[in-house]
Amino acid sequence: MLASLQGSAQYTLVRAVDVTDLADRHDRGALPGGVTYTDAVARAVVLSLAEHPNLNAHITGEQVWIAPGIDLGIGIDTEDGLVVGVLRNAGDLGLAELSATRQAITERVRAGRAGVEELQGSTFTISNLGSLGIDAFTPIINPPEVAILGVGRITDQPAPAEGGITWRKSMTLSLTVDHRGVDGAPAARFLAAVADRLQVPATLL
Repeated sequence: MLASLQGSAQYTLVRAVDVTDLADRHDRGALPGGVTYTDAVARAVVLSLAEHPNLNAHITGEQVWIAPGIDLGIGIDTEDGLVVGVLRNAGDLGLAELSATRQAITERVRAGRAGVEELQGSTFTISNLGSLGIDAFTPIINPPEVAILGVGRITDQPAPAEGGITWRKSMTLSLTVDHRGVDGAPAARFLAAVADRLQVPATLL
């Protein structure tokens, strides 16, 4: 992590996302069996990376390599610290398949049974601290990747409504990017694409 900060030009974009409809589907069991908020974010990310491939990349020195496929890294909290499990070809997986794959890798990592190929070579990483009560944070890029997405907890936020206010569910996303590979505007457009999909969960299915 220290080498990551010292060897790159990192900046972070933060955006609140209205996930009221997603939370409603989750609570009603209207998502495929076993799907978590992390899975929903992961699905939104892989769909958005297909449209914004510059974020699905590695950078070494001044050389940027855009990956032909999406090997999605998921931060996993273990007794020995943070480990990144890799979902190979995540762009080819539907929401239910992605969820099942993530859960299986998480179990293997925590049990110490994950293979080397499941722990290296990711092209973009997600780190979710929402379950630990964190609203927002500044994730550090997993070298040699170009970007990482941090996911905060879901909170109730007031919003204007006819005749007064209503309460909506809000999730904060924090996207850290290496400026050597991606400028602020394209990174913002990628983050907007992720947010748009989470706001309309039918697009994830």
